Amino acid sequence: MKTNTGYYTVGSKTFTDKLAAVLEASLTKEEIKWNFNQDIYNNTDWTREPELGLDQYYKIRAQQIRDQYDYVIILCSGGGDSANVVWSFLNNNIHVDEVVASAPVSGLSQWKETDLDTSAGNTMSETMLAQMPLMAEIHSKHPSVKITINDYFETLLNYQTDEWIFRCGEWIHPSSGARYDLDQQLHIKKLAEQGKKIAIVYGIDKPHLYYDVDGSMGIMMSDLTVNVQRPPFKDKYPNVENVLFYFSPSIKSLRRSC
Repeated sequence: MKTNTGYYTVGSKTFTDKLAAVLEASLTKEEIKWNFNQDIYNNTDWTREPELGLDQYYKIRAQQIRDQYDYVIILCSGGGDSANVVWSFLNNNIHVDEVVASAPVSGLSQWKETDLDTSAGNTMSETMLAQMPLMAEIHSKHPSVKITINDYFETLLNYQTDEWIFRCGEWIHPSSGARYDLDQQLHIKKLAEQGKKIAIVYGIDKPHLYYDVDGSMGIMMSDLTVNVQRPPFKDKYPNVENVLFYFSPSIKSLRRSC
């Protein structure tokens, strides 16, 4: 069982999926505990000032990922976090094999009716006004990077049972499972079946700093954030891993790179 992106315990049982843990706890009435690399983070001196600038740490993190995998895929929504991940690689001449933009593009025939709505809730305008232009920019500046549009609209329409619920984590919505479902990307599955070590890199939101009531400072990592990442395929490949760019249990090796 891979636990680098966290796991849950309910009594003596271990789960990598929160929904399964919740269902178990509802039967046993036992407490759910989330475990996320506590053995490393709890022994880290968070009062120690960084020795480098943030962009330099992003570069180190990008190189760290590149060195560990044969094929690096970045999932890019067009938002600031995932865009920063892409440029942390490419602006530092660190090769990215593929950038995947997930969007229900074949279902956007009515987009022109809402193209002037720039509110945060209009995610389709984000797709057309931010995500797709970013894909074009990446292709223009780095034509060697493969750009893939993961159109999940048909996946949404073809759900036959309620099984999709178990692909959503705690974001229970049809698009949550479909958006990160890469089963239709047969070229990636082929690489997985060939034994390539594949990183699927997520730029989900960063950890948060907070001040406690006693004036001390701490860092907060939320499972709600971490659980945005989902299994990419129905079949499980031990050589395919979701990688959280801003969350890493390799913090000590990151600091040794300074």
